[in-house]
Amino acid sequence: METVGEDRELTIEELVGELHTARVNLDNSNQMVRQVEADFKAESARMYEHDAEAKKQVEFIEAVIRKRAVEQYEADPDRKKEITPGVGIRISNAYVYLDGEAFDWAMEHKMCLDLNGKAFEAICKDESTRPDFVEVREVPQVTIARDLGKVYGAGNKEAE
Repeated sequence: METVGEDRELTIEELVGELHTARVNLDNSNQMVRQVEADFKAESARMYEHDAEAKKQVEFIEAVIRKRAVEQYEADPDRKKEITPGVGIRISNAYVYLDGEAFDWAMEHKMCLDLNGKAFEAICKDESTRPDFVEVREVPQVTIARDLGKVYGAGNKEAE
């Protein structure tokens, strides 16, 4: 027998009654929480819409910056990695291969029954283990400082 909030042991029937009461209380509490959440969302709909629009704007501007930064980097004969304060280029390698060839190679080397791209690319990183059919291609990746206020200073017109 168990005790619930008392010193005496409860019968299983009494425990079932306690459980029922506890579940009803939990259901009521959950309903209140759901209602508060629904009320908050309804009252805050404009805020959520504004947030979604702001996110779209940030994503759009970042995409334009990334595209233009890569174009500027590729057009620059010196390949300067700092495009402008707060925007730079980091070079990483992309391994270009046909999945079928990589799969055949993996089968020949008893690596797997399905190509594990991450494992295969880890092998490609080391020149001594990279298969001949894999081409290493440099890929510029744009980095944008998270806090552009630090780069341009708060209140700077360029940062707005």
